[in-house]
Amino acid sequence: MAIDATLAAGVSAVLDDLPPVVDHIQKRADYAKSTSAQNTVATYEAYGLALKTLQASQNPTAGDYEALDDTTKEVVLPQTADLISANIALANMGQLNTSRTIEPAYATAENKLLTKLLDDCQTLSSLLAAEYETGTSPPSSDLPDPPPSPSEGANSDTPDFDLDSYKPETVTVGELDPYELPGDTTIYVQDKT
Repeated sequence: MAIDATLAAGVSAVLDDLPPVVDHIQKRADYAKSTSAQNTVATYEAYGLALKTLQASQNPTAGDYEALDDTTKEVVLPQTADLISANIALANMGQLNTSRTIEPAYATAENKLLTKLLDDCQTLSSLLAAEYETGTSPPSSDLPDPPPSPSEGANSDTPDFDLDSYKPETVTVGELDPYELPGDTTIYVQDKT
């Protein structure tokens, strides 16, 4: 049996995201010198191959889904998140910073592609987990008992509290100026002058 339509759509979304991301990374000015960028591209290409293999599979097993989900969660998602963070750091570097290896606009454009990939991979991970966990939920007898209802004596030691009769107290500490807000909320700000 082939994979279901929802999972197939999730796989296709990630497969559509990967080529522009790989292309963008390979066009970075620092790509030839960056083993990290080269490793990321290799990871994305291997991941794309695994997705295509799943897509072509006529009878994927729960183990196939789980292995791909593990790769997604343990390799692809962290690597993508790390690259997004690195690009944010690069984009925030000053113009004269010698550590900046790509232009801020390039890092920002790359993050748009990476953010979409990250989102689609998270969705795919959820779909994969649903596939291999199907039918493995614990039987209802193994679930914990629900908390007791108030009629059964839950929280019987809690005093009654009448919200309508509650009047807030104003406590003044030092020389603070109150700023009134709508309702019964008051914020006090210390005058620094």
